[in-house]
Amino acid sequence: MKILSVLLALYIILGTVMGFPEAYQHRIIFVTFILVIGILHYPLGGGERTLFKITDAILILCVAVVGIYSATHSEELYLKSGFSTWFEAILCLVFIIAILEVTRRAMGLPLPVLTFLFIIYSFYGQYFPEPLTHAGYDIFAFTDVQFLTLNGIFSIPIGASATYIVAFILFGSLFLKTGLADYMFDIAYALFGSRTAGPAKVAVISSGFIGSVSGSAAANVATTGAVTIPLMKRMGYPPETAGAIEATASSGGQFMPPIMGASAFIIAMYLGIPYLKVAAAAAIPAILYYLSVGTSVHILARKFRLPTMKKEECPPLKQALKKSYSFLPLAIVVAVLISGSTPMLAGFYAIVSVLVIALVDRNLRSNIQTFVDGLYEGVINTLPVALACASAGIVVGVITLTGLGYMMSSILLSVAKSNLLLLLGLCMVAALVLGMGMTTVGVYVLLAVLVAPALIKLGVVELAAHFFPFYYGIISAITPPVAVASYTAAGIAKSNPFKTSVEALKIGLPAFIIPWFFAIFPGLVLHGSPLDILVATVITLVELSIITIAVHGWFRRNLSYLERAGLIVLFLVIYYLSIISISHLKLV
Repeated sequence: MKILSVLLALYIILGTVMGFPEAYQHRIIFVTFILVIGILHYPLGGGERTLFKITDAILILCVAVVGIYSATHSEELYLKSGFSTWFEAILCLVFIIAILEVTRRAMGLPLPVLTFLFIIYSFYGQYFPEPLTHAGYDIFAFTDVQFLTLNGIFSIPIGASATYIVAFILFGSLFLKTGLADYMFDIAYALFGSRTAGPAKVAVISSGFIGSVSGSAAANVATTGAVTIPLMKRMGYPPETAGAIEATASSGGQFMPPIMGASAFIIAMYLGIPYLKVAAAAAIPAILYYLSVGTSVHILARKFRLPTMKKEECPPLKQALKKSYSFLPLAIVVAVLISGSTPMLAGFYAIVSVLVIALVDRNLRSNIQTFVDGLYEGVINTLPVALACASAGIVVGVITLTGLGYMMSSILLSVAKSNLLLLLGLCMVAALVLGMGMTTVGVYVLLAVLVAPALIKLGVVELAAHFFPFYYGIISAITPPVAVASYTAAGIAKSNPFKTSVEALKIGLPAFIIPWFFAIFPGLVLHGSPLDILVATVITLVELSIITIAVHGWFRRNLSYLERAGLIVLFLVIYYLSIISISHLKLV
């Protein structure tokens, strides 16, 4: 498995500079590797019984045969779209069965069950009630879309995963494995360690930096939380609070430029815009998110008079700043993107820069074993994302085949009755519920084709309409009852998982409103004049401050319930007055 993982990583790295095969063939190769590695990494029943091992061996053999045949006959298969036979249908079914099974092993039942229901819908749409009814499609029409074109399994989600996403996950893995991320910790400690809520602010700042690189909330918690959570507990923070702060801070990393999470690359591909534009548009909401979380931890520290670190416990600022070259790979990513090059090339140069810095700095780990382990862990970290993209691709194929996207958009518009606020609420709830059992990628892809068109029809600018489900798919990682980031943090903090997720929800609650503002004020996503951007930012910042104080009930002193209620009313009044002044939206 390790050899296959390293081979896939090298194929991706070399492909970014030497060029990949044509899209259809490249995506077949990538999915084949991912499925085989996934079967090995997530063995059936833990791989303890001989029968399970034999079953996995048969599944690997089937996937490998289908993958190798399809990759070597990709041009012939692609040209057969519209004329598929039972042979192509069998190839398609082998891949779909393997995708559903490996996704189940990696991520549990929700996503594969949902994907299976969509598959059933494509065959038996005639039995569904209006307005979801369609004529029903046979196996050949299904195969044409799902396997012989770039509209199903090999559509945009897996295309992004097989190029941009995996390159940056490999970069993030090497960044952490070499120890370069530790320098970011030192800078954060030097800047904020001895200040009010110092340990918590270190968690917020470092998690923002590293989360942008890793692109995974749970992975970020496991990485930074191993240091920050014990430190916060040692300084007097309750275990639930320490875990909640780290979980909330880590979750926002997927929205933090320059790299962000996997869905950001898919957004760029869906909208046909440069990735740099997506990253730039996310900058203000991301900063507001971390300002909100930082304000929450500051208020909590003041309210409960939590201790801080002593100056002598923190690295000297001058010494820490000497290691500021740890930000060089991120600067290179931005520079390459600004130059007009592809995100793939930016990822390649970022990987190269990490390796060069590791070789020059003797304090970092730079041997061959570190490089191999970094590539291996990068591919393993890619598995859940790639499997989610493959499953989401199947759903996209069904939506394309049946026209469900148009039907759902019409249904949502009829339910909301042109009320944007109701439609935003429905989208938020859908994203949070789907996020309980799916990755951010899966949540975003589904809602991008089902809900985003309806938001756009009611006047939300295109980028904000796609950011809305993306953002809530991220926030679902700290939302009870299933909160992956909170549960991961609870494991490190040795705290009650549910209590930790509730505490994380309280800390992150003010940040929940940010999408409601960039849906109303497109200036937050850099749409409009400089004045539009400034007004949107100021109003959102004021509203975030009001609701943060109201949620935590403290401003220089403990606030009464009446005062907190008054602040909530003030928040709602300002928001209402803001939205009725926006003429481009259909609010009633």
